[in-house]
Amino acid sequence: MATLKPALDPATRVKLWATAIVLAAPLVLFVNWAISSAFGVMEGVPLVGGELTPLQGFVVGVYVTGPFAALFYCWGEWDVALGHASESWPTATAIVESSRVAERDVYRRGMCYRLEVEYEYKVQDAEYKCDRLQFGNTWLDDEGFVRNLAKKYHPGAKVEAHYNPDDPSSAVLDTSEDVIARLESDYRSKTYFLAAMPVIFFVAIWLHDLFHGT
Repeated sequence: MATLKPALDPATRVKLWATAIVLAAPLVLFVNWAISSAFGVMEGVPLVGGELTPLQGFVVGVYVTGPFAALFYCWGEWDVALGHASESWPTATAIVESSRVAERDVYRRGMCYRLEVEYEYKVQDAEYKCDRLQFGNTWLDDEGFVRNLAKKYHPGAKVEAHYNPDDPSSAVLDTSEDVIARLESDYRSKTYFLAAMPVIFFVAIWLHDLFHGT
């Protein structure tokens, strides 16, 4: 599984998406309000108890799920940018102290798996401990993939840890393109689902009006 690397350098993308995380949700709310107000979409609609037109349902849907969709997308892009940036971070030999595959039944996804690791490494004679395997969501539904990671990062294994040169206490073990591609797939699926909700609201109200003759 491969992922395309963006044109901007990773460090710039990390800063860009960190800023976007803060601005995304308020911007979605403002744009939705500005456009709906400019066209008078929500005029005369009571706060509770009133029936909505399909277009009004769409606007309400954007208010409800739009900020979350924007936040998920920006947060996912930030994690991907961190994943790409960490590929060029300096490395240090790390010793895996503990490693286990955790299991959890995730709502709407079924059984998911995560490799929980702890490792230690040295940077300029200073010792550090970290438990980050990868950036982004660590719960995956591919048990085989996680089990293979467990074989690679077994207790006692000597591996390369990529550490942040500005903060050596922050490190990551796996910066492979396969892991980044899985991260992209995970956050984009959540984003697409949330982004589709306003359209679902629109269609649901339209069908209701169609079949009930309103």
